[in-house]
Amino acid sequence: ISKKLVLRSRVATFYTDRLELCEPYSENIFGYFQYKSFFKENIKEFYLLCKDINVMYAASNTGIVVHYRMGDSDWAKNSSHYYDKVKEMIKDRVESILVVTDSPKCASKFFQDCINVQLVSSNNAIEDFKIMINSSELYCAPRTFSWWAAHSTSKNSLVIMPKFFEEKLGIYIEKNRLKIV
Repeated sequence: ISKKLVLRSRVATFYTDRLELCEPYSENIFGYFQYKSFFKENIKEFYLLCKDINVMYAASNTGIVVHYRMGDSDWAKNSSHYYDKVKEMIKDRVESILVVTDSPKCASKFFQDCINVQLVSSNNAIEDFKIMINSSELYCAPRTFSWWAAHSTSKNSLVIMPKFFEEKLGIYIEKNRLKIV
């Protein structure tokens, strides 16, 4: 509702530790509570959590995966240039490419000139997450869901991420398997 009405709430904190919760507190506090400073202070625990997530959802390799989110994402809408670069990177690849999306119509139109693209729109977040973390090459969406998947991929996976993740949340993937766009 707050996104539709463009409301800001003092009881929600999104990607920043600069905003403090004020009294009276709401019975429900909304927000992602993903602070860059928190990750840095707890990096060992973060790595262990990502490793545990990978083990929990490990399956067979899903190959090249693009996570395409457009429907409810301001980050994605404001980062359309990122998706243009991703499309250019995969456009002529001969390998099969899975596009995991919650916006199948939009994705179909956007990737129509890419060869070997197959859309996956499962309506099941866990299945989508499994596909992403088991990829050999993951092109992240500008979404925290993709960010978590990227950090939970195997140590052999290549990860392509939007640059603004460095500023917003930080990127904690080994440089030799990371490409920032």
